[in-house]
Amino acid sequence: MNATTITCDLLVIGGSTAGCFAANTARERGLDVLVVDKSTAGQAGAGIMASGFWAVFNEDWGMDYDATLSWINANSSYLNNRDWTECFLKDSWGTYLDLKRWGVKFPVPEEEMAGFFRNSIVGDDQAGHHEDDPHTHYGIIPLSHRCVSPALRRYADSIGVRFQDRTMVTDLVKHEGRVCGAVGFSLDAGEPVRFFAGAVILAAGL
Repeated sequence: MNATTITCDLLVIGGSTAGCFAANTARERGLDVLVVDKSTAGQAGAGIMASGFWAVFNEDWGMDYDATLSWINANSSYLNNRDWTECFLKDSWGTYLDLKRWGVKFPVPEEEMAGFFRNSIVGDDQAGHHEDDPHTHYGIIPLSHRCVSPALRRYADSIGVRFQDRTMVTDLVKHEGRVCGAVGFSLDAGEPVRFFAGAVILAAGL
């Protein structure tokens, strides 16, 4: 059976929140991006259920960088990767701005978020403020239910990200020790598919 061959600059395996986020970022920088998902990108996986809040660090809200970093390290039993933790803190507000620009709707207006954080989360003892509460160390932006990954998929479609839905990736392709693609099969047709890419991102979760 002959396999269908698809090429791209960037192959993203997994089309939930992380995969669509990576795809949108790369596409905005001019890359030809293909997202492969075993279900329907933007509509399946754990990411579709995202709700509650988006975690951010914002010094304008009265947060202290060193104190926040120290709290996260201590409450991770110092097993966290400090470099990745710092990336989270430094990039978190920018990720919120990207989500907003890409069409994710947030229930609290931006101009009210700092007040919402202080009054609803930090507050006083009656509001549940205590040192073990992570929300007193980094900020939260409330999320509506099931609002993130569908919006990222819609934006991705609008800027030309390509999608290969209902395709199961079974293995990565390597050349001279470097990952250069993947192989899999269509869940509907059962036919094999080969992907060749300049770079590959794994965003398929567990």
